[in-house]
This record gives sequence, C-alpha cells and structure tokens, in this order.
Amino acid sequence: MSGGSLLFAAYTVLLLLLLLHVPSSSSQTVSNDNSDCTRSCGNINISSPFRLKGDSQHCGNKSFELSCEAKGDGTTHHAVLYLLSGKYYVQAINYNNLTIRLVDAGVHKIKDNYFSHPLHSLTPFNFSSYYSNYTGPYDYPTDYPYRKSSMSIIFLSCENPMNPSDLIVETAPCISGVNNYSASNSSFSNLTTYSYFMKYSYSMKYSYSNPTISLYNWGDSCKITLMVMVSPSTEEHMTSCKGIYNEIAHGFELSWLDYGCIGSCAYYGFQLSWRLSTLNGTGIDQCSEQVREIPWYDKIIMNIIEKIGEWIPQLSIYLAAKFSLGFCCLTALVIYKWRRRHLSMYENIEDFLRSNNNFMPIRYSYSDIKKMAIGFKDKLGEGGYGSVYKAKLRSGRL
Repeated sequence: MSGGSLLFAAYTVLLLLLLLHVPSSSSQTVSNDNSDCTRSCGNINISSPFRLKGDSQHCGNKSFELSCEAKGDGTTHHAVLYLLSGKYYVQAINYNNLTIRLVDAGVHKIKDNYFSHPLHSLTPFNFSSYYSNYTGPYDYPTDYPYRKSSMSIIFLSCENPMNPSDLIVETAPCISGVNNYSASNSSFSNLTTYSYFMKYSYSMKYSYSNPTISLYNWGDSCKITLMVMVSPSTEEHMTSCKGIYNEIAHGFELSWLDYGCIGSCAYYGFQLSWRLSTLNGTGIDQCSEQVREIPWYDKIIMNIIEKIGEWIPQLSIYLAAKFSLGFCCLTALVIYKWRRRHLSMYENIEDFLRSNNNFMPIRYSYSDIKKMAIGFKDKLGEGGYGSVYKAKLRSGRL
C-alpha cells in the first residue's frame, strides 16, 4: 500500500472516531447547559420541546414557549399557552403520546354542575391549513384512529324552545339558580331564556359524521354564540349539560406529533411513515420510542449529515481560499514548466553538438591522408584543382 493510501485510511478512521464521539460529548454539554432551564410550573413538568418564557435560548423550542403566571390570589402558578388570539391554561402535557391538554382561561366553576363559558371560540378548522393560515406546531388530533374521539360544542342562544335530540342538549338544568350571578358575569350577557349545546363530531380526513350546521333547521330564532373543542373520554359524558360542562372544564387535546415524531426527523421520515402505518392502532408510544431508539448505523449517518450542515459555512470559506491559492500556484507552475520545456530543448541541442564531432572541421596531416588513401593507389579521377583518390576516414566512411 502506498503512503498516500495509508494517509487517506488514517484520516478516514480519525473522522469516524470523531463523529462517534460527538453525540456523547454533545449530550453531556446539553445536560450541563440545561441546568438553568425551568423544570416545572405548578404541577406541570416542563421539558423539551417546551420552554418557559424567560428561559435561556437553548432551553426547549421557541415555538413551544409557555408562560408561568400567577392564578387566583397569586399563591399558585399555572402554565399558560397563548394560542391564536386566546389564553389557555395547560392542564397536562403527555410526552408519551405527544399531546397537550388545554382549557380556556375563562372557564371556572360557578356551582356544582356549571362552569363559566370560555372566552374564545376555537374549532378544528383553526388548525387546518385549508381553512386558515395557521402555521404553528400544534394540530387537532384527528388523523389517528387510536386517539380519543374529538368533538366540537356549539353554544346556541334561541328565542324559541327547541326539541332536544341526540345532537341538541338543553342547558337549563345546569344554569337554573345562577340568575343572580349572571347579572355580573359577561358569560351570561347574551344568554336568552333558551340555550342549548349542539354536539358536532369531528371525524377523520376533515369530514363530519353529523349533518352540517347549515343543513340543520334552526329557524330564525337561534344563533351561534360560541364554538369550542373538547376531547371527551367517553360519549356518555356528552349526553347531559353537566357532562358537557365538565368536559369543557376538563379541556381539549392538541398534538405536536408532526413536530415530535416526524418533523424533527425530516430526513428520516420515510421510515417513520412506514412505522406509523404499521402501528395498527396500538398507540403513539411505539412511534415515539422508535424515533428515540434509532439504530447505531443510522445515528452515524445522521451525525454525519448534522456535522456536514455545521461545517458547510467553514468548508465554503476553506474551499474558496484553497481554490484561489491553488489556482495561483497552478498558474505559476504551468508558466514555470513551459519555460523549462523550451530551456531543455536548447540544452539538448547544445549537448548534441558538443557530444558529436561530425559537425566540427577536422585537420589531417599529409601522412594521415596518404594512409587513409592507401598510398594513393585507387585513383577516381581528375579535376581542375588536382587528382581525386579513394580513401577511408577514421569513422569508417568512404
């Protein structure tokens, strides 16, 4: 093996050792640097990709920033997410199935069976790129059959009574006895004598299993005052106003699956897509664990890609400087070689002339000429200046 091949092999081994060493050292650095990151707010544990407002830049992801604000008398704190134009309290963060449960900040308990109304309308359409320009990291969990059922609740205010049905739930049993409270509460400012909930199930592929709102015959006496989202644990909870209010207070779930399971491994997504399709309803835990447990050879490839991305700016500067310097050196070398080529041609001619005496005049004495002509025995002829004899030169030529 040549010296150049050995040097190349040594550089290759050194590069692989460096790449294999990077993950452990970098993870140790992250662990040390994260010591100043907030770990919790109230009873909510905060970890990547989430971060709290005011944390250092390396803590979590800016798109998942939460606020830790005082609640009530100021003795307790609660994690808050400002989403679209609304304020929502974080009830729970599930890092296994990649969901966050939220409740509108306006919802609080008034009596046993009744909670105040949310302050902001929010529907699955707000998270659809087709119907809105929302570009945040959260999504309404509808495309995964193993998730809990998703549903929208429509608040109706009617001048005339309606007949309750599977879709229409009367709120009267829950709001009776709160008239004294309603005068000072904006939640009741538009409340008429008859108010209802309309359940609106949101199924897969952005289609609805129930009749559309426009097709439902409300007449002119009803109007929509609010639309909110819930993630009920069971359909039985949605058959009474008490159950609906409890589900509204329990909150709704949003998913960051696209970011946590797919977006963070975009170049690895071709395998993730296959893994997602083979989960077969077992839950998202398997997907998230498979993402975290990437094979060692894939880790090497991912580290190489990551390092290439980090080295591109420095590599570009290095290559540009190397090309400029190399081009100048190459130009100088070509000029030098061209000149040396002509010099060598002249030197060869001079050496040839010096090494051969055939082109130099040689002086012979009379005795030498007589010997070469063998005593002038072989006469060839005569000329105007004398006779011509046959002779043999020292080199052997006649």
